Amino acid sequence: MHPNTHAYTVLESSTGSIFLHMTMSEWPNPFWGNLLKSNSNGTYFGLSIENVNRNELGFVDFEKFVGLDGIVMVNVVANPAEATLSGSKVLQTRITHNDGGTWRPLTPPKFDSQGKMYPCSNVGCALHVHGYTERIDARTTYSSPGVVMAVGNVGEVLAPYTESDTFLSRDGGFTWEEVHKDAHLWEFSDSGSIIVVVNDEEPTDHVLFTTDEGISWRQYQFRNDKLRIKSIITVQEDTSRKFMLLGHPPHDSMSSTIVHIDFTSLTHKECVLNIEDPGHDDFEIWSRLLLQCILAFQQYSPLQSFDFCLRFLLF
Repeated sequence: MHPNTHAYTVLESSTGSIFLHMTMSEWPNPFWGNLLKSNSNGTYFGLSIENVNRNELGFVDFEKFVGLDGIVMVNVVANPAEATLSGSKVLQTRITHNDGGTWRPLTPPKFDSQGKMYPCSNVGCALHVHGYTERIDARTTYSSPGVVMAVGNVGEVLAPYTESDTFLSRDGGFTWEEVHKDAHLWEFSDSGSIIVVVNDEEPTDHVLFTTDEGISWRQYQFRNDKLRIKSIITVQEDTSRKFMLLGHPPHDSMSSTIVHIDFTSLTHKECVLNIEDPGHDDFEIWSRLLLQCILAFQQYSPLQSFDFCLRFLLF
């Protein structure tokens, strides 16, 4: 293929370099391509990772952790030769912590949310998550610095969405844990101080929420009869703790129902940041020396054992 005949997608970047997806497959085959990264001023590009998944509209499974420079997740097509013949792609997830310099699989947790050990234990076992091209609500999977949620599975390849569970990372994707069975929708509010999730596989009458980054979860029943929730809406960057659930009755998809949930009364305490005396405030320094010292950063995030408070400090 000549460079002029490729399809290109320019992807998000905040480190000065440009990520560019170059489609390598040709219609009517499923689409995938190579992820290229530029130098600091965009004058030339080099290969970062091959066979990155995209859909027919040109959108790419590329998830950048906003607020944490240099961390990106992608889904790659693990069977490009077979997919060319069968038309069916098999996906695997990869992550970089040095802005595309190196990529590796997601480290799987040893136990699920019920304390059972995963049956997958061989070298090829990893965590795989559903990316941008598969979600109806095409959001990025980040919250406050370091906290990430995703729907996926532990295995050798990515399983269908309805066979997946809900996972969370508190350290920028270095380690993960399963927090709930089944696929869930999620939303962050008040700069990540509260996370609300709702079942995305079946009708429900309740949400689950956490104020300590998923260490513990509480249930709130929002009505007596069940709804099929299709979306959660809030203002992520604001200090509001109000959410709207958009859904419909189980057997009437043509009608719509909106449920308003307000968690404002949970607390009125403001978070305190004291840079001079960091051991006596509501924040801890979240730092991670990245691979080969290519990137390093230091940010403030709430303590995992902190008293729930209002985060008027935005990250």
